[in-house]
Amino acid sequence: MEQCEVQRRYLFWKYALFKNFTLSPPYNRRETESWSFRTISHPQFTEYHELFYRNGKKVLPASIGRILTAPISIAVWYMDDGMLNSRRDSMLLNTQSFSYKENEVLRKCLKHTFGIEATIVRNRKYWMLYIRKQYAPAFMRLVERFVTDLMRKKVLVTP
Repeated sequence: MEQCEVQRRYLFWKYALFKNFTLSPPYNRRETESWSFRTISHPQFTEYHELFYRNGKKVLPASIGRILTAPISIAVWYMDDGMLNSRRDSMLLNTQSFSYKENEVLRKCLKHTFGIEATIVRNRKYWMLYIRKQYAPAFMRLVERFVTDLMRKKVLVTP
């Protein structure tokens, strides 16, 4: 795992979660101005890799609804692949590696599990999830206890 210097605290937070699966602590990669750590090979990681990758291509597993069930899973997803659009008080989840159909599954999962409405929008020739202004506060309430201290720039300030 690797994060830029600005997101070093987030990388150390992840390291604390995965510490039992590493052989050494995070280290500074001066050549890329980032922080990094590596996990060991483990059957559980292999299981998730097999779920999310087929023939070298990232796919959305059919079991995603059973995987994305806790607010922390959405928070990590947002911290890794999301961004705040502070001009519009909305969020984007970068899901461009998934097809429109897979984005539709993710959209339904957010709605069914967390009550969060998202829209699928085009990003050039790819698709991504957009959480509009009216649903952004509910999304932020789900993730803010994880996001606030780690990535303040991704926190939506609500009145």
